[in-house]
Amino acid sequence: MQLLQKNWLDSRLFDRYIFHYATPKQLIQPAIKEWIVQGLTQAMPTLKIEQYFEAKRNWFEECDYLIVAVEAISNDLIALLASSWIETDSLPFLHIKIQMIAERYQKTHLLKHMWGFHLYKVSQGHFGFPSIVALKTCHPAVFSAMRVFSRFDGVQLYPRIEGEMPEPEMNEIACLIAKSICPDLEFCLHTGVIKNASVPIDFYPSLPTTKKADVGHYFQNNLTLADRLLCILHISTDLAKHRILQSLDKKL
Repeated sequence: MQLLQKNWLDSRLFDRYIFHYATPKQLIQPAIKEWIVQGLTQAMPTLKIEQYFEAKRNWFEECDYLIVAVEAISNDLIALLASSWIETDSLPFLHIKIQMIAERYQKTHLLKHMWGFHLYKVSQGHFGFPSIVALKTCHPAVFSAMRVFSRFDGVQLYPRIEGEMPEPEMNEIACLIAKSICPDLEFCLHTGVIKNASVPIDFYPSLPTTKKADVGHYFQNNLTLADRLLCILHISTDLAKHRILQSLDKKL
């Protein structure tokens, strides 16, 4: 870890883990990239981590924010969160490029703390706190985590898996984002599914599951291993942005 210390713009201790924040422009050294890829591979050996990064040669340079989590005692890498700002048709949105957590930490507060630290850093940047956050996933837990925020006034979630029709504005936003992040892939506006969006196609050995029946049912019925669900939060008021940041962590 001595090799890495100079690369972090900020570090925070949370419970049993430490978050390190940097902009990827500082992480272009091959040794740093290799440390991250190898750390993720060791933390999640059933996933095709190396093939993912081999297919995305400019992945680090395309990110604007990068958070790594290491175990406080062992210094093992246990999670990664990265995002980039994308502006299309005058619609800026924060694209979550990756969110990966070692299995032994998936049922802890790490996800909550990591998102809080990440959004706190994003809010200090040029665009401020994002009005639109988008990601694609095949993991029901990720969708469930985003759905929690839709209980706040001023926050809309896409897709609406309960069967309710989203607002026309959300449909328009979804189409713009899908075209921006996966321009050559088939996108179903009704379900939110982007076909064959997995890199590599068999990144997961099997579809992740959840104990939330409605979410699990939706994913099982609409996605294959090769597909991803486009998930979008539209946060339209400053109060909603404040409440989201406040709910994620009191320590920031």
